[in-house]
Amino acid sequence: MKKTLRIIALLLAVLFFIGAAIIVIDFAKYALVVGDYEKTSHDELSFIRSGKAEYRIGRNSLGYPVFRSPKKALAAFTEEYADMIAEYASILKLPPLSHSSISWYSTLYIGLSPKQADELGEVAHFASTYKTSFAGTSVNRQVAAVGFTVFGIVLLVFALPVRKNRSTLQKHRKNPARSRNP
Repeated sequence: MKKTLRIIALLLAVLFFIGAAIIVIDFAKYALVVGDYEKTSHDELSFIRSGKAEYRIGRNSLGYPVFRSPKKALAAFTEEYADMIAEYASILKLPPLSHSSISWYSTLYIGLSPKQADELGEVAHFASTYKTSFAGTSVNRQVAAVGFTVFGIVLLVFALPVRKNRSTLQKHRKNPARSRNP
């Protein structure tokens, strides 16, 4: 029975390690800038046309546009486009634009009228590109990878057989009376 439980624990540990590896590999697909981004509709956006280094766009391994320096891009964008961001946030009743609120700015875009979308769409495009720049590095994914690894280690420790000290075993074999409990 103990041997079967250890084998099951070992198999589960292997599965948890594989799960952690998959999560880590998934990070790399999104997070790494692997090249330049081809010209697209993003080129029409004024923050891209400005040519500022903060807004330089690359592409990740999936081909999506990502900021080469996302934190610098956010700082520059919130400073330069404060009025546009404030109007966008006011219409959709959003908190101030920040790393933690960026998802709201990219997903609630559909709540704008066509006229507002033309005037304020740049905020949503920025938010979408910024969000993609961090897609593979979310805290939830990092916690999951660490959790899978830790749980895998715990299962692995449980699966390993416990070895008794050889000298103690030899003493008990020589004198069987010692090994019996009174």
